Amino acid sequence: MQRPHPPILIGGSDDRMLRIVAEHADIWTFPGGPGEAFSQRNAVLAGHCAAIGRDPADIVRSMQIIVRCDEPDAAATARSELLAMIEAGVTHVMLAAILGGRPVRWLGDEIVEPVRAVAPHG
Repeated sequence: MQRPHPPILIGGSDDRMLRIVAEHADIWTFPGGPGEAFSQRNAVLAGHCAAIGRDPADIVRSMQIIVRCDEPDAAATARSELLAMIEAGVTHVMLAAILGGRPVRWLGDEIVEPVRAVAPHG
């Protein structure tokens, strides 16, 4: 079955923006990392969804991580941050890689595959 429209992604975190996300978005991108701020904004989004009768689970939670591949412990840091995002409820992750001379395959081998191996599936 085809979707009636391409997925709509909206990023932002203030109350007015989260109301728009509740009304229109398929994907919400939080402009920060996992933690208390995300949890609080996620609760606000859920409240906006309840107010209009929308299931908040219908909106995919998304975050971006910048990976500076040539920094010491870049892979371990990225894996840790990704797992924290997943634990917080994020199911869509954007990797912005500054490769620093590393091949793109490094992202898959050192970050993506190890996270997939230990992340809960759902």
